[in-house]
This record gives sequence, structure tokens and C-alpha cells, in this order.
Amino acid sequence: MLLGSACGDDPTSPPPQDDASPPPDTDEPPELIPVTATGVASPFVSAVLVATMDGPEGAATVEYGVDDFSLVTPESPSGLHHEIAVIGLKPARTYQWRAVVVDEDGVRHESALQTFEVPPLPTLLAALDVVVDEPDASVRYFAANLVRTGETSFVGIVDRDGDWVWWVDTGGWLATTVKLSIDGQSMLYNFYDFAHEEDTGGVVRVALDGRSRTETYLPLTHHDYVEHDDGTFSYLSREYGDFVVDASLETVLSDIVAIAPEGMTAPGTFVPIFSMFDDHPLEPEFTCPHMQSSGPEFGYTDVHDWTHGNSLVHVPEASAYYLLQKFSDWLIKIDDTTGAVEWTMNGREGDFTQPNGDPIWTDPSHTSLWSHAHLSELWDGGALVFDNGDHHVPPLSSAIEVAWDESLRTAEIVWSFPHPDGGQTGTMGDVRSLPNGNRLITWSDLGSVMEVTLDGRIVWHADIPQNPTRFLGRLVPLDALN
Repeated sequence: MLLGSACGDDPTSPPPQDDASPPPDTDEPPELIPVTATGVASPFVSAVLVATMDGPEGAATVEYGVDDFSLVTPESPSGLHHEIAVIGLKPARTYQWRAVVVDEDGVRHESALQTFEVPPLPTLLAALDVVVDEPDASVRYFAANLVRTGETSFVGIVDRDGDWVWWVDTGGWLATTVKLSIDGQSMLYNFYDFAHEEDTGGVVRVALDGRSRTETYLPLTHHDYVEHDDGTFSYLSREYGDFVVDASLETVLSDIVAIAPEGMTAPGTFVPIFSMFDDHPLEPEFTCPHMQSSGPEFGYTDVHDWTHGNSLVHVPEASAYYLLQKFSDWLIKIDDTTGAVEWTMNGREGDFTQPNGDPIWTDPSHTSLWSHAHLSELWDGGALVFDNGDHHVPPLSSAIEVAWDESLRTAEIVWSFPHPDGGQTGTMGDVRSLPNGNRLITWSDLGSVMEVTLDGRIVWHADIPQNPTRFLGRLVPLDALN
């Protein structure tokens, strides 16, 4: 019976399945898991939308636009309360947006449509007037500090259309230098007192997504600083001393390079690296009218600004800082460990000559390099310099590239672009390289920003409204924001 039951037909068993029967219906659409999202302005940058979403696991984006959804943030992994920042929105516009998740099966899940109103620009800011925009221009965005002399500064980002798409108010302080952080996630800017009365300056770090802000106090800071990857800042500080100059005892102002930990809130932990009074071989001497008496500042009523350091660059490959001083015309290479001067270029008793052996600098009006300048970009063997040209005859500002040979102690200009209208600005100015080799130049109180090719064509040009009551300082070219 057992054998028969196993091998024969059992009338109590269910009928066998037909192997040829059709599979279950596979045309049913996959289940769509709802995506929920909320959006608010970032706490520190009101033009940034922070979208918080919940939904399935997958690749998350935000699609957005004024009239459509043609703009999309980069993909990021989704998750519970996942946040995406939307950066680069134009002021005084209403954007529609939705959160999207594409799951591992390629199924798309969307949130409901929402809107975000970008606030209007503050009164001091205004869109730049773009007057030239050629197809081969490569500028996409640039960060800049905008200054209204004696009042306040803003730090922001301008797009190719000339619109401010990101901005922060410095709260009444002067900001002279804006930089992109080493990790590319934050904007940095320095700040200090316009009137040189309150020693409250330092460096502020604001995340590009506007969700965090930190402040570092730097004693007697001015003009420029360097972020290091060990959590410290090097920066320019002030020092005062009494010297006999032209048979008269004078109070002289010059520069210190110091280093301090990020997040410092009070003096005590900063370390001087270099002092002009202690480490440079030359004593103060007043070579041009810019060094004449000024003040009061920080308790000194009568001060001679001997050097006016305004640019500090660290090149790790050379183990050196490079300090550019406007009034003395010196570019000084400084050992970043010992603080020893390795060489001085341009200015009084500089160590370099022209390639033909002629002197580079004999007085402020006779130099083959620059007459009072600023710089932001330097490498071992060369630099882009904004030559303010205060003492050129006639005065003329230019963007220049300087190359030098340390072994031969020679230096020369290898590229230049004078202001096309023969203009001269004694305030700030900057020149930076772009990925395609072009140069982005701000002429500060001449009121314009230009992208120029190496052969001198202007392929992008924007004017700053209401100049000279406000002007742009240093620049940071940016390829993307999100």
C-alpha cells in the first residue's frame, strides 16, 4: 500500500500543475513609496534652500527652476531626514522644486511640488552689468568681497549673468580677502575694523550650504591669511616700533606673519613666525609719500606705514611663505619653519636683477616689475600680480605674470594686460587664472571685472553699479556650487 500510494494516483491529492501555465501578471506597476520633503532657508545664507526629505533608499536629488524643473542638484544617497542644499539661486525669484529618489530598481519617487522665495539683495549689493559675454569665456562663478569704504563689506558669489547668488553681511567690518576652503565646502573671509580702533578681527568660515558658521579671533589681523590642513591659520598681523628715520624718531608700522589655531577666541595661543623688525635685514626708510604719517590707530596717534603688507601665500612644496608689501614694493620669501628671509624681490636693495643684468628697482617710479601691488596666486617660480601702478609714469594699473629664476636671481614680466582705458586704481585689485588659461581680473575702484585671453581679448566683462561708492576686492573663480 505504501509503495502503491507513492507510485500510483491518489484521489485525495491536488491535481498536478501544468508547467506551461502562464506566470503571474508582471505588468503591474511597482509600488511607489511616497517622498515627503520640506524646505527652508539656510540659517546663515538666506539665498540657499535646504530641502529635508524622507522616502525610499536610493539616489536623491532636488529638481528645481523658476518655470520648470530643468536644474538638478548632484545625486546623493537618500535616507531618513536626508538634507540637500540648493545653492546658486538668483535673488528675488520664486523657484518651484521637488525632491526625487530613484531606488535601486530604477524606480522614480517624487515629492509634491513646493516653492521657495529667494530674498532680494541687500541695498549695498546690486547685479553686475554684463557688457561682454563671448562663447569662449570660461567664467561660471566667482566669489568676491564687496566693500563700501568706511561702512561695511559683503562676501558673496556672482554668476556669469552678473547676479549675486550667495551672500553674507560682515556686520560692519572690513573684509579684504575671500577664499574657498581647502575641502571646497566653505567660504572663508577675514574681517577687521575699518577705523583701526577695535582689535576684534579674525577669519570667518561659512559653509557653502549655509548651515554652519565659525569665527576665529586673530590679534591685530589685516589684509590676508592662509588656511592650513592641520586646523590653523597663518595671517598678517601688525607691529609697531620706534626708529630714527631721516634724523627723526618715528613710530613705524610693519608686518608680522603669525599662526594660530582655528577657533581661537582670545590672545595667547598665536605664534609669531616672522617679524619685519626682527627678521628683515633692512631698517625702515621712507621711499614714497604713502609711508608718510597717518593715524590714529590702536592707541598710536602718529604712525608711518612702512611696508603695508597685503598678500600672504604659502607654498608647501617650497617650504615657504611669500609676503607682498605694497608700499615697499617687496616680495619676500620666508622659510616657513625658521622665519628666515630667503630672498627679497623688487623694492629697495632687492636680490634680483633683470635677465640682462640691469637693476629691477631704483625708486618707486622706476621698476621693471610692479609699482605697489596685490597678489592672490603664486607658485614656486612665478606669480600673477595685480600691479596697481601707483608710481608708474603715467600711473597705470595692469594684470601681470612674473617669472623668476632663483638660482640666477633674475625676474621678469612674461605676460601683461594693462587696463584697456589706461585706468589706475590704488585700491585692491586682483588677477586669477581660469581652467582654460584665461585670466579673471578685477579693477576694484575702476568698477569692472574682466576675463581676458592670453593674447589680450576681452571675452567677458561686467561693470559694478554705483562705483566708486563700492568696489570688488579679491576674486576666487569657481566651477560649480552644488
